[in-house]
Amino acid sequence: MLSILADGLSIQHGPISCLSCFPNGSVPGCTRKVDGWRIDNDPGYWGAAHPEVLVLGFSKGANQRSARRFDEIAFRNARSNLAEILGALGLIKASANIEACFTAAEPRLGFASVIRCGLGKEVGPGRYATSGPVARAAIARGSPVRRFFDGCTERFLGRLPSTVRVVILLGLDQPYVEALFERVRELYPSVRRLSQLAYATATVTFAHVIHPSSLATSHRKKWLRDDQSSLAAKRRQACTALGMAPNEMVVRYCPTVVVKKSEVQKVRAPSHICSSARIEDLVDLLRLAMRKGILIASVIENQRTAGRDLKKLFRLRRADGEEFAIQRDGLDFCIWSSVLPADSTPLAEPMKEYPPTKTRHANLGAMPKLRGPKKDGTLGARAWMLRFSTPLDALNFIVQRRASMS
Repeated sequence: MLSILADGLSIQHGPISCLSCFPNGSVPGCTRKVDGWRIDNDPGYWGAAHPEVLVLGFSKGANQRSARRFDEIAFRNARSNLAEILGALGLIKASANIEACFTAAEPRLGFASVIRCGLGKEVGPGRYATSGPVARAAIARGSPVRRFFDGCTERFLGRLPSTVRVVILLGLDQPYVEALFERVRELYPSVRRLSQLAYATATVTFAHVIHPSSLATSHRKKWLRDDQSSLAAKRRQACTALGMAPNEMVVRYCPTVVVKKSEVQKVRAPSHICSSARIEDLVDLLRLAMRKGILIASVIENQRTAGRDLKKLFRLRRADGEEFAIQRDGLDFCIWSSVLPADSTPLAEPMKEYPPTKTRHANLGAMPKLRGPKKDGTLGARAWMLRFSTPLDALNFIVQRRASMS
């Protein structure tokens, strides 16, 4: 059991010895009940001893309270979702091992909660809720547990380690966002508002983002998409606050890193789409996958064809920056790809590799990851041309295949 110094500046991976909000004589691990609320004394901190980024939930939820190894507690059952979110913000790489981030060996990221102890609101005899409206009720002025919120933020946010540059706050509920901003303003009077969901001191940027809970899956997928929805706009607010340029907001993250085959199978091809389908049918299937959040990608304007003419080429950039160009060639769908496919790729015929010296037509030459040699002698990039007999096979490839180096 480690001790956190009274000034709040020393943090270390492991349980926290803190009984500040409990009566004299209390012991670590005790439980306190206050006017319909239960507070479990089980504070902890995970990750870097000198973090650059702090990621904070509200308090320990039900999934984090069962007895298990310390490294497995924080954000249990939500870590892959959290990896998507942190990847979208450019804070981790798509290939990062999120499990390793919750160990003492992690060099940059720290994880905890705004209220370090576990907090539950009574919803029935012996039953306590730890999610949903609990945060809003707890931080309300006049709440019987508001003092726990004030005490933890005073101790752990009021004097951040000098290495911290970013604090990610999980949850977009507006009263919670406003309560935290007001509290940070009390602690740092010079804080300035950057947007509805971000604010900063001279050295630290605070950003509110979507929560990784599995209960918010549909909201998280909308937040991750590169479209014009209000949740996608909230992601862009956070990205802007963290200094990401607009073109980086799509390229620097890869939410498809956790796509499962079962999710791809949820996209059902309309009955008229078969081996004799048109390229427009495959395009419709791709757009359907993007709307459902299964494929996170953006369409690149076709420079060779006018308007909505898709007969020659349809261009797509996936969220991790990989690029694809799709053509209808005879009976097959021809896909130009910057992704080295696995042997199990369902191809109608063997793939063809296009080395950096082999000429491509002008449209492909304009795509950085597919471009061919230039007139000035500059070499192009490696690319592959693959053939698929059905639109669904082509969709599966685009959604699931990743570059061999990832």
